[in-house]
Amino acid sequence: MNAIVEPIPSKHTDTLLVAKALVDPSCGQVPIRMVNLSKYEQIMQPFTHVATCELIDTGSVSNEPRSEKLRRLSSSSCDEVNELPSLLQDLKLRSSELLNEGQIDQLESLLKRHIQTFSKNKDDLGRATAIKHKIDTGNAKPVKQPPRRLPLTKRDEVDKEIQRLLDDNVFHCSHCSKQDQKEIDNSDETFETVDFLRMAKVQDSQEASCSNKTDSAMWYEHKTNEEMFEAQKSDNVLFNLFRLKSDNNNRPEWADVALHDVKLKKYWSQWDRIVLINNVLYRKWINTTTEESNLQFIVPEIWKENIMKMLHDDIQVGHFGIHKTVARAQNRFYWVNHKDEITKWVQNCIVCNSRKQPPEKLKAK
Repeated sequence: MNAIVEPIPSKHTDTLLVAKALVDPSCGQVPIRMVNLSKYEQIMQPFTHVATCELIDTGSVSNEPRSEKLRRLSSSSCDEVNELPSLLQDLKLRSSELLNEGQIDQLESLLKRHIQTFSKNKDDLGRATAIKHKIDTGNAKPVKQPPRRLPLTKRDEVDKEIQRLLDDNVFHCSHCSKQDQKEIDNSDETFETVDFLRMAKVQDSQEASCSNKTDSAMWYEHKTNEEMFEAQKSDNVLFNLFRLKSDNNNRPEWADVALHDVKLKKYWSQWDRIVLINNVLYRKWINTTTEESNLQFIVPEIWKENIMKMLHDDIQVGHFGIHKTVARAQNRFYWVNHKDEITKWVQNCIVCNSRKQPPEKLKAK
C-alpha cells in the first residue's frame, strides 16, 4: 500500500517547505519532511494541517529513471504543440535568416519545447519574494540632494572641465553627430553647447524620459482615426471645438465662445496650435530642448484614465514620479489641466504610497 504526501498552502506554513513524497502508511505513521526557510526556530502546534495523504495505485508508480521521464514528458509536450503561437512567430522569422531548413526545424522544436519560458504578455510578469537581496553599505547613509544651479563663480571652472571632456571624446552631445560636434567646437557656438550641457546636468531627468515613446507609439498603432474621432465626438467640449475648427479657418470671435465651458475657452486661446487632421484634433508642441515639433493627441474624457494608467501604472514603466510622467505625456498627449490631473493621479497611486517612506522629521541640534 502506497500513498502520496502533498503540502497544503497555508499562512501557518509560509516559512516552512513540506516535501512531496511517496510513503508507506501501513505501519500506522506517515513521515513528513519539512525544511525551515527562516533563520528562527519554528514551533508546530498539534493538529496543524501541513499536508494531505492520499492512497495511490501501486501500478501507476514506475521505476523509470527521472531523467528519462523528464525527457519523455518534454518530448510529449513538444508534440502536443502543433504550431507556434503568434508571439513566437516573429522571433522564429528574425532568428532563421541565416539558417537552412534543417536548422529552422530544430529552432522551431526548441521554441515549442521551451514555450513556457516566454512571456505571453506583460500581465504574466511578476515579482519573486523567495529571495531578498541586500546591499551592505556599512555605516554610510543614503544621500539624496535636489539638483541646484551652479553659482556664477564656479561656472567658468565647470565650463573648462566640460570642454576638456568634449575634446578628449569622453562624451559628446546626444543630439549632434561627431562631425557636427567638431564644427561646433571650432565655432562661436561652443558656449551655447556648454550652457546646454550644464543645464542638462542640473535639471531633472524629465527631458531624458521624453525620448521613451514606445508605449504611446504602441497605443497609436492600436487606435484608428475612426475610433479617435468617435471618442472625441463623445466629449462635449472637444465636439464643440471640432465644429469650430471645421467651420472656421480663422479664430472665432469671443462672443462665439463666451457662454461655453472654460476648457473650450482655453482651447480657443490656443487656436493656432490646434489642428484638424483626418477629423482628429491635435495640438502642436515644440520641445524646447531638442527643438522637435510633435503633434499631441487631444485626449477625450473617456480615455484619460486609461492613458494615465499606461503612462504611470504599467508594469513596464516602473511607476515614474510626477515630472517624468508629465514628460512622457507631453510627447503624444494633451488635455486641459493635464499636469494637475497627472500630479493627483501619481500622488494617489497605491503602489507608490505603499513603498514611499514617511518624511523624516528634522530634530534640532
